[in-house]
Amino acid sequence: MQTVGGKHGAARAGRLAAWVAALLGPALAVVAPHVAVAVTIDAPPLAPRLPAIVKRASLVVLGDVGAMSEHDDGRLLLGQLRVARELHGRPMESSVLAVVEERRFAAVSPFLRTGRRVVAFLVVARPTTQLRRALPPGQVYYRFAEERWGLIDLPDADAEGPVVAAVEGWIALTRGEPATPVERAAAERRLVFTEIGTGQPRLVEDGAAALAGLPDLAATLTDSERETLARAVRRTDLPERLRLGLVKAIADAHLRSLADALRDLPGAGPSLVRASALARAELGSGPDRTEIDTALRTGDAAHRAALVPALLQPGAGGIPAVSELALQDPAREVRLAAIQTLGESGSSEALPTLGKTFGDPDAEVRKTTAQAIYTIGGRPAAELLGELAFAAPGDGQRQAVGMLLLLELDRDDPLIVRIRDTHPDASVRKLVTTGIEGHHH
Repeated sequence: MQTVGGKHGAARAGRLAAWVAALLGPALAVVAPHVAVAVTIDAPPLAPRLPAIVKRASLVVLGDVGAMSEHDDGRLLLGQLRVARELHGRPMESSVLAVVEERRFAAVSPFLRTGRRVVAFLVVARPTTQLRRALPPGQVYYRFAEERWGLIDLPDADAEGPVVAAVEGWIALTRGEPATPVERAAAERRLVFTEIGTGQPRLVEDGAAALAGLPDLAATLTDSERETLARAVRRTDLPERLRLGLVKAIADAHLRSLADALRDLPGAGPSLVRASALARAELGSGPDRTEIDTALRTGDAAHRAALVPALLQPGAGGIPAVSELALQDPAREVRLAAIQTLGESGSSEALPTLGKTFGDPDAEVRKTTAQAIYTIGGRPAAELLGELAFAAPGDGQRQAVGMLLLLELDRDDPLIVRIRDTHPDASVRKLVTTGIEGHHH
């Protein structure tokens, strides 16, 4: 007999999901093969590290972008980069470099912009067919290392000094300066915290990405370093994605002494509220049930919804508290977050509540519930769907049968036999028979 919720081939599961979606409509189109989901801190990926880009670049310069021209119907840009200072690389034959930027579509916004001061990490451009066709021969053309990450735009003079100093610091380290490994490790650590302390977005991003690579950071964090991180994560002038990256880096590095700095972050949007709550829980410093309950009674729906996953942390209320929100909260956004959180819990304890929300008249609630039930998976989820195949209102019975088919039960499974032999709706009996036969053939 096929195991419920087991691992299935992606193509096989995809074909079955497509069959169910075509049969039952878009309500189940989001249901995917079962994957165990943990409640994690969501943060966008950080940019490639500056030292990695330095190693790739054959030339690093500070310069000013001059005239720009379009070629190959706008898919190729050619910019003149007037070099003010060479930071790394071979001596240049000219103080004006020809830099190309390839775009898949002409409408894509360019990286290079006339009149901007930049730090550019460059490599010699390969003479592709496009370059040979569109540009004059006999000239060396450069392109960015790591594409857009190979260019740092300097919006004002205040940004230039810290960025150039950081780039030069990483250049020195890649050259083997200082000489001993201990000195280099100390220099790298100082540079990482200097970057984070500048408040310059590209440097903060680089420093945050480096925290995980610093050895024994939790045990050796100094008061000065702690203050640097605390100030950075609470800066409202940093983009939220960078603050998210810092929160995740702090949690990943197990920096427990920074847990209080993550409390009530100023100007935090819903994603940052959620990340900071989960990070504090991971660091062993709440939020506790009282704090979460207070937060869930105040603020707008988006911020309240962001805090729901924190209820799964030890001592914070667990499945019963999340279930109460899923069933009773007046805000649809909070109810949806609670249903999703029940699925992410992976606990069969959540299934009775999901059995109730499966019959909600709101299509989005039903869809989110379907995903949650399937995420939990296992025999208890299959048994719930077997009951819903008889008890769910409206189209819910057909949807429950479709969910059972996604779980790939054997044709002789008692849940399937019961529907096939006793369901009062002939169309549902036919649906389960057609689905099982189509799958096994």
